[in-house]
Amino acid sequence: GPLYRQLLSLFRRRAALVQARTGLVQSWTNEPFLRTAFA
Repeated sequence: GPLYRQLLSLFRRRAALVQARTGLVQSWTNEPFLRTAFA
């Protein structure tokens, strides 16, 4: 039904957000300057 489809799209969007945040954190830890700045 429509409710299931809405939940599925919401879940996908949330998963994409988590994945994007994980990639951002990984790029931060890969950056030497930012690593020394936050250490």
